[in-house]
Amino acid sequence: MIGEKILLVDDEQEVLNTLKRLHRNSFHIDTALGSDEGLEAVSSKGPYAVIVSDQEMPGIKGIDFLSKVKEISPDTVRIMLTGNATMDTAIEAVNEGNIFRFLTKPCPPDLFAKTIISGIEQYRLINAERELLEKTLSRSIKVLIDILSMVNPVAFSRAARLRKYVRHSARKLNLKHSWKYELAAMLSQLGCVTIPQDIIEKSYAGQKLSKEEQEMFDSHPSVARELIERVPRLEPIAIMIENQNKKISEFNSTLAPSKRDEVDIGAQLLRAAIDLDRLVVHGDSYIKAVKKLLDRSKESDPLIISTFQDMEAVRSGKITGLIKVNNLTSGMILGENIYTTSELLVAPKGMEITYPLLERLRNFRQNKLIPDEVRVYYDKYKSTESSSA
Repeated sequence: MIGEKILLVDDEQEVLNTLKRLHRNSFHIDTALGSDEGLEAVSSKGPYAVIVSDQEMPGIKGIDFLSKVKEISPDTVRIMLTGNATMDTAIEAVNEGNIFRFLTKPCPPDLFAKTIISGIEQYRLINAERELLEKTLSRSIKVLIDILSMVNPVAFSRAARLRKYVRHSARKLNLKHSWKYELAAMLSQLGCVTIPQDIIEKSYAGQKLSKEEQEMFDSHPSVARELIERVPRLEPIAIMIENQNKKISEFNSTLAPSKRDEVDIGAQLLRAAIDLDRLVVHGDSYIKAVKKLLDRSKESDPLIISTFQDMEAVRSGKITGLIKVNNLTSGMILGENIYTTSELLVAPKGMEITYPLLERLRNFRQNKLIPDEVRVYYDKYKSTESSSA
């Protein structure tokens, strides 16, 4: 028996019983009597690999039912089964419900089984592609960003912080495919590789830039888009990044976040996270920073900003202390800027310690170029040697 679950929806119990009896040894089948039961099953028992629905049912028609299924479970493959097939119905079903196959009653058992198998294969293909994007690509890009953070620690430590803010907000807002927004945050500062380090440091420190320097810095989102959109399937993320500095007034934000255009909400998440990070880096607590941003609601989305209100609680789950460089571990957060004896910035405050940074710090310490101890934030459960804070 194939492991993926199948849902059959029809308003005739006899039809459901017959289909289940014929195919129960081949597939894991659930049934629902009518569209209301079908939606309940999708919400409470899903996800389903394939859903087969009748068209002519009381209440919600099959086309409308499958359209709702697409909203709830977009990866589910949708098949229409009807005894009243017309060309108009078929066209509407494909256009409105993005139907994978269109079957007519009575449907021969072998054709029904072959169609279900094709649907399951399509479902596996969709999930394999998402797995590639979510895990393989995301992890590859994280390695790239970790390496770039060695070259440009100020810009890419900000990217790491933005990722945390965006992930926190996306989860609070129950946004689907939050990995896309996290990826946009990780890559949001990529265009900074073309900008001299001193200009980036001046901008992040809130210092006034010359006209030419400001124009150069303002161009980094567009540069990032040029670089990223060349990667297949990352075009939407590239546009999110290009629009990261747009104000809320430049978007249609009357809809709930989950209903907004994916690219628009991604750009709005970035803008809110950047605004928050700027204030926190300059010394505000999360609570104070959020209050300031809510008072300036014409710049960032207040609904997104409000999701940051418990970030202070997230931080309070960590403790701070002076840790010997050789005892640092990945995942700790730097609580201070680290400079060499010649005043070269090695890593900025707020940067997460990754494996490349850990090796870099140990090498610098081995050559006595940085202090023996650094201040970090770390989880309470971590056990490590430290001196008093």
